[in-house]
Amino acid sequence: MSCVCPSALEKSLLEEFQQQFAAEGGRAPEWAEKRPNIGDGDTSPIPPPIPLVGHCYRPGYGILVYASAENLNWGGKPAHERCQRLKSFRGEHYPWVRYRHQLNNLQLQPQTGSFPDVGIQPVSDGGLLCAARFIARHYCLPFDREPRSLLDTIAVTNWCKFVWAKDYAGCATRMRHSLPYVERELRLLRPRVVLLPYTIWREETAQQSMRRSASKASKTLFLPVPQFNRRVAISNQPKLWSNAAASAWPEFAASISATEDGIQELRHEGLQLRDNCSDPGLAVWVSEWSKASSIAMPDCWRFLAYLARVLTAQQSGDT
Repeated sequence: MSCVCPSALEKSLLEEFQQQFAAEGGRAPEWAEKRPNIGDGDTSPIPPPIPLVGHCYRPGYGILVYASAENLNWGGKPAHERCQRLKSFRGEHYPWVRYRHQLNNLQLQPQTGSFPDVGIQPVSDGGLLCAARFIARHYCLPFDREPRSLLDTIAVTNWCKFVWAKDYAGCATRMRHSLPYVERELRLLRPRVVLLPYTIWREETAQQSMRRSASKASKTLFLPVPQFNRRVAISNQPKLWSNAAASAWPEFAASISATEDGIQELRHEGLQLRDNCSDPGLAVWVSEWSKASSIAMPDCWRFLAYLARVLTAQQSGDT
C-alpha cells in the first residue's frame, strides 16, 4: 500500500469499506463483473473502490463529486495501457484504492492535456473538475488552480460501487447494493457540497438515505445535474435537461422550457457565462475539457450554465 500513498481519510474509508464488504460475506452482487482474467485464474469479485480523497480535503468544507458507474470499456485500449490498468484490479489492496493507484501510476497518465487520469471518465476528461472549480468559487470553498492540485482538495468517486457492463445509475434494484458504502463515505467525509447525477438523486430511497447520512452540522448541499458526458452534451432533448431539475426542484424545472427554444436559451446562457467569465483559469480548463471529450465548447459551457441555475435555485431556497 505504501506506493499508493493514500490520504488519511482514504485509510479510514478503506477500513469502513472492508468492514461492510466482510459483513456481506466478501461477495459482490451476482450480476457484477469479476476481475479481468490475465491468465492467473483469479476471477474473484471486484471489490467496491473507496473514493479518491485529496490529502488536503477538509470534512465540513469539502466537495464530493460523484460520477455514475464504472465499466471495463478500457479493455479495448492498446496492450501496454491495458496491462497497466489491469494492475489496479489485481492483488489484495489495489482494487480497493484503484482511483488513487491510477492517479499515482505515471505510466497511465496522459502525455498531453491538462487533466490527470483517475479512471473515472468524466473526471479524467475534465468536465467534473471544471464543475468542482465552478462550485468552489461560488461557495468560496478552498480549491487550487491546477487540476492535480484541485484533486488534492476534493473527493471524487463513482456512486455505483460495483462494476457492470452498463451504466446502472437509476436502476434501484442494482443501486441498493451500493447504498451502504455511500452512507459510510458521506458520514466520514461530511462534504459541504455533493455534485451527483440526477438519475441517482431521483431514486427516493437513495435520496432519503443520503440526506440522513449527510452531516447536519455541515448543512450538506446536494446538486443533481445531468451526467457530464458527450451523449448528454450534444442532446437538444428538453426532457433530458428538465428532468434533472424536476428531480430536485419542480419550480426550477419550470424555468427550463420543455421546448427546443428552452434548451437553446440555456446554450445562450452558457455563451454569456463564457464571455463574462471572471476566472480565466476556468476558461482554459473548459477548452481542455472540450478537446479531451470531443464536446463542442458551447455545449461544455451549457453544462456550466445549467449548474449556475442549480446554484441559483439553491440560493433562493427552492430545494
